[in-house]
Amino acid sequence: MSAPLLTEELLRQKHDFAETLIETAQTIVLVLDTQGRIVRFNPYMESISGYALNEVRGKDWFATLLPATTAEKSRSLFIGAIDDIQTYGNVDAIVTRDGQERLIEWYDKTLKDDTGKTIGLLAIGQDVTERQKMEDALRKSERLLNQSQEISKAGGWEYEVASKRLYWTEEVYRIHEVGPEFDPNDVAQNISFYGPADQAVIAHAFWQAVEHGKPYDLELRFIGAKGTPKWVRTYGRVEYDSGKIIRVLGDIQDITERKQTEETIRQLNQSLEQRIRLEVAKNREKDLLLIQQSRLA
Repeated sequence: MSAPLLTEELLRQKHDFAETLIETAQTIVLVLDTQGRIVRFNPYMESISGYALNEVRGKDWFATLLPATTAEKSRSLFIGAIDDIQTYGNVDAIVTRDGQERLIEWYDKTLKDDTGKTIGLLAIGQDVTERQKMEDALRKSERLLNQSQEISKAGGWEYEVASKRLYWTEEVYRIHEVGPEFDPNDVAQNISFYGPADQAVIAHAFWQAVEHGKPYDLELRFIGAKGTPKWVRTYGRVEYDSGKIIRVLGDIQDITERKQTEETIRQLNQSLEQRIRLEVAKNREKDLLLIQQSRLA
């Protein structure tokens, strides 16, 4: 085979390979001309949008498949892309034939002819609708968890044995009266937040859990970073994998108000008991006096 024929055959093979990729790719391949009109998109885009290419070829992309609320913003980005201001990871919605919106993450590249003149835009898109829903649901779940923990004044923590890494939820930082810049991975420093008489207790309990798998549930005195005296309930449980301890999971809860209430009730009970004893003593004295008076009479 002569050199020119070989070159043509290679070009044909490359073209066929590219066409196969476009036709079978599970990602959107979209080509627009310099005016933003639809030149081509692949079968995957047809399945996502519900439109066949021959229905919308030559139509304005922004007026045809984009929501009216974002069309002009997207057109501005397109104009910039045509001027070689490429965008990466921009997320826009498209409107399908049945009126649903799908979120697409786009990566753009200008198309040029042999002279270097821009003749269109190639946009590669990934449908991220479900991913976005999951991320939104996760953010909502985290927000609700943080709200719940803030209300209950209870936060969660996790210690990974292999990496010796300790993780806190937001409420644990609040209980310790430290910000997110605080590094919780110094276990000895964390133990120092407990009251002097209780530091040995929590240290023993924690390392017994890490090394021997013993759970614990303790109510201990605590001093926040701002000097606030507190009571906390802290407990830990162990998680295994193939019989090996892999992490310790636990909660810490600010129970200061409960302890203060218990102390108030205790003092009230003591006061009430004392008053009862005094009343009993007074009544006993009255009874004795009456007995004595009756004898004298």
